[in-house]
Amino acid sequence: MVFATTSDCQLAREMLLQVAKESVGEYLVEAQTSWKTISDNFRSENPPLEPTVALVVNAGSLEFTVDYVVDYRKRTAMKDRLFAKIVQEVANSNGRLGWASSGVTVISQPVTPDAVEIRPSSATRSAGHTAGSH
Repeated sequence: MVFATTSDCQLAREMLLQVAKESVGEYLVEAQTSWKTISDNFRSENPPLEPTVALVVNAGSLEFTVDYVVDYRKRTAMKDRLFAKIVQEVANSNGRLGWASSGVTVISQPVTPDAVEIRPSSATRSAGHTAGSH
């Protein structure tokens, strides 16, 4: 998620973590149970399965990454659920959260006749030369 630097950084982090926990909560219990079985049988450590949020400040924006565990068959549905909730939370933040805008601005200007110079292409010149040489 990329937010404007004027956004409330702490609110953004809390919101993203809360949305992730709500969204993956049902699968988290199943994942923890499965990892406990694996770690008991193979004497390995349980990895952290709770959702995490990381922040990077990049090019004048706040870029958050949300990591979470999900059943691979439900990845697309989970991503859609997460993004829908995040968009709703940003809209309901009373301006405390805002999307970073793109750094590219396209300006449409009319072309003036003076700005256009018509030149024959090399293919046109070659075609004319060949046609005239017969």
